[in-house]
Amino acid sequence: MTAGRVCAKCGHVRSVGEACPDSECPECGVIYDKAEDLARKNSLADQAQADAVEKGLRKCPGCRKFFDKKDTVCPHCKKAITPFFDWVIAGIVIAVVLSLLFTDGWQCSMSNETVDSVVEHPTDAPVITEKRRFVGKWYSSRSYAEANIELFYAGGSLYIETYYFVDGSGGVSQVVERDTPKGRKIQTPGEVSEYFVINADGNLEFWSDRSGNYYTATKR
Repeated sequence: MTAGRVCAKCGHVRSVGEACPDSECPECGVIYDKAEDLARKNSLADQAQADAVEKGLRKCPGCRKFFDKKDTVCPHCKKAITPFFDWVIAGIVIAVVLSLLFTDGWQCSMSNETVDSVVEHPTDAPVITEKRRFVGKWYSSRSYAEANIELFYAGGSLYIETYYFVDGSGGVSQVVERDTPKGRKIQTPGEVSEYFVINADGNLEFWSDRSGNYYTATKR
């Protein structure tokens, strides 16, 4: 293996004499060919989505196929697409109800799933200017937090980004990873009770120490 090969996953540049099989990255251990194949697939998927947007198409959250954004029902899987205005109304109603509850001082014991599923929008998210090398992309279909989630390397660091369909908000957080018996564990530094796991099927599991695996986002 010629020195100088760049890992498509972590960006490490291989140097002469590194004690690692020629097929593997000495830094992260990934198989070069697999990482490059995944990077090519992600690049093609990104280009396909950009072309579809240019043509006035949208992607169905159910079957992931493209169709005219003016349609309210996917012609492929017949899934009804909830209009953005309906999400706005639902969000306003929920905000008003929560405001009344907390203003009156009423203490509610929420279920584990509800507590673990609160959507957080980081206010100090890092600004990413370097080229992104995607590790994975997922779709969360939860009605109150429908979102696209992306995991990627940039500038030698690993980040996770979430885009929420309901209001167009989102956030980027730097994360760390390690292999576990459950799969590849993704966690924000300093966070001990909440984390993600990329399972054997490539889907993104949401975990908490209290509730276990309380939701799984599908690979896209």
